[in-house]
Formats: sequence, C-alpha cells, structure tokens
Amino acid sequence: MPRKHSRMPCANAPVRPVAMFFPVNDGGEIITYEVVSYLAWPREVWSAQMDDGRMNKAIDDFSNSPFTAILFYKIKPPAPMPGEIQIGPALLVTPLRKHNP
Repeated sequence: MPRKHSRMPCANAPVRPVAMFFPVNDGGEIITYEVVSYLAWPREVWSAQMDDGRMNKAIDDFSNSPFTAILFYKIKPPAPMPGEIQIGPALLVTPLRKHNP
C-alpha cells in the first residue's frame, strides 16, 4: 500500500534557481535540459555551455548568487566540490552552501 507523504518544513521556502552546465557542442543538451527543467518545476533551471577555461570563474560567480545548486552534464567540475552527488553516468549535482537570501 502506498505511504502518505507529509509536507516537508522547507516546502514553503523561497524557490531558488538551479544552474546546469553542458560541454560546448554537445548533442544531448536540449533534451536533457528539458527533462531536468520539467522535473525541477517550479524551480527555474538556467543553462550554460562551459569549457575548461571558463569553469572556475563560472563556479565562483554561481556560488555567490541566489542559485541553490549546479548540475554538471557530461562535464566534471575542475575540483571535487563539497556535497556533490553523482546521478547516473553523465550528471553530477553540487548543492551550493553559500547563497544570498
């Protein structure tokens, strides 16, 4: 029998957006972005193509923004990040601890 789920206390918290990084010129980013956006609703998902040269700056910029997490699709962050979670072979989620209220 299905269990009834109660609302989590954070359900009324402000919904912060998520950033999603893709490699440059990858063929699967559009459908992956659409699926992640659908599953993340009502949270906004922003996307950006990344190469190794821009990755560190982008992570610093997003870490000091209202974004709550960064998703890495088919790319790895330049260094291990605290709290990162591997979801399948191509997707890594990194919660951002520092964000503006």
